[in-house]
Amino acid sequence: MRSLIVFDGDDTLWRVEHLYDDARERAAAIAAEAGIDSKSWTELQKEIDVANVATLGLSRFRFPHSSVLAYERAAAELGITVDDRIKQRIRAEAAQVFDTSSPLMPGAIDVIAQLARTHRLALLTQGDPVVQNKRITDSGFG
Repeated sequence: MRSLIVFDGDDTLWRVEHLYDDARERAAAIAAEAGIDSKSWTELQKEIDVANVATLGLSRFRFPHSSVLAYERAAAELGITVDDRIKQRIRAEAAQVFDTSSPLMPGAIDVIAQLARTHRLALLTQGDPVVQNKRITDSGFG
């Protein structure tokens, strides 16, 4: 009997974290247009996003929602009127994480092909099923 190797997809077989970093940076630039320090917004967004995992889990809703909440909270602290157009732009930038293809890790295809010769392989993913299925399809590992 061949032994089983289980892989996680995100940041093991394909790169994902940089998508969040890039989207966060673009959303921070939008917040900066509204008069909010981008570094402060980024720190607040990360804090809110981590806290929201407890209630929203790994859903596609969480990251964009956390980004908008960071804008609203930062604006309130600075006495800036919240602008719905800014909220929509921030939400749209944050949501790009889920529409953008995740590039494969260097050597992932070769490693999987080599291990498949001698082991049973399984892919275990977390997160939103629609997003994970898209990443599996995009990766070619389906």
